[in-house]
Order: sequence, then structure tokens, then C-alpha cells
Amino acid sequence: MDSTGKTCIDIDECLQNPCDHECTNTFGSYKCTCNSGYKLANLHTCNDINECLVNNGGCQQQCINNEGSYKCECYQGYELNTSGVCVDINECLMYRGGCEDGCTNTPGSFICDCTTTGYLRDDKRSCTGDEREKVFDSYRLPRQMLPEPCYDLTLGASFGVYCELDVIISSTSRWLRLGDDPSIIYTHGISFVKIRNSVIPISMQGVVIMNEPFKIIPIVQYTIEDGVFIQSTKTSSDCDDLNITKSYIFDFVHADSFLQTYFDSLTDQLPFWLRFATSNGPIMSIRDMKTDLVYGYNISLFPECSEAPITRNNLYSVMVFNTDFVVRNYFINNLLKSPERYEKYCIIADICSVSLGTIFFMAPEGGREQLSKIKIFETLKDSLKLQLKPYGLGFSNLNGIQVQNPEQTTAVWSGDGNITYSPPTSANLWIGCDMEKEDNFFIVKGNTDIFLDVQDLEMV
Repeated sequence: MDSTGKTCIDIDECLQNPCDHECTNTFGSYKCTCNSGYKLANLHTCNDINECLVNNGGCQQQCINNEGSYKCECYQGYELNTSGVCVDINECLMYRGGCEDGCTNTPGSFICDCTTTGYLRDDKRSCTGDEREKVFDSYRLPRQMLPEPCYDLTLGASFGVYCELDVIISSTSRWLRLGDDPSIIYTHGISFVKIRNSVIPISMQGVVIMNEPFKIIPIVQYTIEDGVFIQSTKTSSDCDDLNITKSYIFDFVHADSFLQTYFDSLTDQLPFWLRFATSNGPIMSIRDMKTDLVYGYNISLFPECSEAPITRNNLYSVMVFNTDFVVRNYFINNLLKSPERYEKYCIIADICSVSLGTIFFMAPEGGREQLSKIKIFETLKDSLKLQLKPYGLGFSNLNGIQVQNPEQTTAVWSGDGNITYSPPTSANLWIGCDMEKEDNFFIVKGNTDIFLDVQDLEMV
């Protein structure tokens, strides 16, 4: 009724938010509708549509259902072309696939063989009878790590890089400028990005740097004859070019040097109670032995990383891989096995802002059960009956994690009444997880993002 008490007026039920997604007010009623990728279940609730259940979502090989959407993936050894078709990857074109001698491409895989000496060892990559000096002995490289780079190139606004700190790309070989396009710079050496005390590997096959927009390609299609050498900063007078040969690449691949060097570069950015290390499991594919430099607004290019609470305009080093590795928590080793072949782990490191030391680790569905067995989560389960199955962890030395959609004030029930407080806008610890809380009378299940602003990250 209106104020006269004689005329009926419509009630806008949508003001009470009765629908999961969209609410349309109608005369005397209302109607709920769902966003694309969802269907209405009971007039109000929107449930995800699993597109993969019908004709495999139209995908040729793997269909991966996501909340509100889906994506097509290829089996290991294949990749999507521009037409959305899975085509075979010829691993032998890239440093013989990591084989010591011969390499034969097969559908979805490759086979190493020994054509000049001996026979294939049990590792299926190396040959018997090889008495040559390894690269680690020739260049006195400790712990079978990658060599330190010699030639620094500072990237700034002229390269389309806008950061609070200088971004330095360094190589074991000299830098060249492409003769046909002076905006392109490249090197054939093992390449790294330097951030303070850390040197993070990018590629063992050189890099191409393009500007406006800024892009780094971790493989080089140009020869020395295609360019001219340019001025760069040499890190020390006794630092010499490393002549990269196929035999040396084999040594690095066989020793898992790239992943070992990468994990070692994260040491100073992680709390002392957390470390990543290589395992004695299968060697990772040479195609995965790379990192990408991307801005936060392009993180969606890596679906494995997209749920991390990154900052849109920061530049990040991103590594996506599928192999066994070790997470060391309070000196206890937890082996994380390689998940399903279409799933991958993701590590994101901030290399742009003054809050350096911000690291995100993302686990796929197949790796979350193992991650939940880390001591800190086992302790929560035993003491509070709170079971967390994390899909992501974030750590920051200087509160470099931005709280997603922070409210100005939040009310919490204390048992006697509501307590209102202002949550922080930044944090130094993030846990993205599925959770389950048991009590004497009920069980609560859900998923959540936990942002913590702790006094001392080292004491967590």
C-alpha cells in the first residue's frame, strides 16, 4: 500500500538480494537468472555447468571444468595451435630433447638413443662410454648449479618496463641488437633476472627482449650474424663467456640444474622454515626449464597461477612446472609428487616493487592433498579440528600482499555481541584453501582466502 492506504504498489524484492547472481524485478514478483556457465537450480541458486560432460566440451584431448567455464588442454607432449587443435611437440628440435646423443621424436614423446658410442643407461638419456669432462668440472660449478651470468642489461622505460626498482636481465654471453629491427635485443647465453641478492634463471637457450609492449621470449631464433654486439655491464673482470654446447645443455638437464638453481634463488625471499628443493624423481621436461616475466594484469595467461592475489601493475617472474619436488617445512621434507599430466604447479615472485620478497606458490587439484600434510596444517587439524587443504600460499617480507576487496569495517560476533574493526589492506601471509571445521554439533565446509598481518613472518 502507498501512503494513502488505498493503492497497491510493487515491492522490489531484488533489494533484498534473493538471487545468487542476477535479479530482475517484475510487477508483483521477481526473477533470478545466472551468469554464463551456470544454471538455475531452485529458483534462487546458481550451480556451475560442467561443460566437459557433453562431448568432452568440444575439446580434442583434455577438458578441464572450471567454476563458470572450462578450458581445453592437451596431453603431455602436445600443445594447442592457434586453431585449438592439439599437435605433437617435436622435443628433439630443442637441444635434442635433453638426450646426450641421438633423439627420435614420437607422437607425444621422444626416445633417446646412442648412435656413436655405448648404449643407453637406465636414465634413458645418457650413454655409456662417455668419458668427456662435464661442464661442472670444466667451469668449476658448485652443487651442479647453473653458472653465474656475466653481462647485465638494465631494463627501464625505454624497454616498456615501469617498476619501482631497476629490472636487470643478465646473461652468460654478450647481448646483441637485431640489425633488421633495433628495438629487439637478444642473447644466446643462459639468462637470468637479478633482484637484490637473488638471481632467478629465465632460460638456458637465451632470450629475446621486445619493447612496447614489453615481452621476453625464452628462446632465440636469431644468429650472431643477424645482430651487432651492444654495450652491457660486465659483472666482473674475470667473468668469461660460457660457450653453450649441446653436451653442456645435456649436463644441465641431466643434473636438473635449472630447477635446482631456481629453488636456490628463492631462499632469501622465503621464511627460514620453508624451502623448496629438487627430488630424485623424473627429470623435468626441457620445455619447462624456463620462467616468464609478466605483469599482474596478464597473469590469466597462466591458468595455474590465476587465483593468486597478485598486484595488477607489478612485474612478476612466473614458473609453471610438472615434476616431483620437495617442500621442506621446519626441516621436515614433504615430497610433492607430479600431479596429473595436464596439471602443473606455479611459483610467482615479485621482481618489480620495493616490497621484494613476495612469493606465491599455487598447487593444482592433484597436489593439494600432499600440501595439506605439511606440519603447520597438520597442527591446525589436530589442535583446532580445522582442516585446511591449501591451493595457494603467499609470503611477503614487507606486507606486499594486497588484501582482495577489503571492507572498510567488518563485524565479528564475539559471543556477547558484534565487534567492529577495520581489517588491514595489506598482509605478509596468504593462504587460499578449501576448509572444513568440525565441532560437537556441526561441520562447516567452504573455501576462503586467509590474509594475515603477523608481527614476525619468521616465527609463524
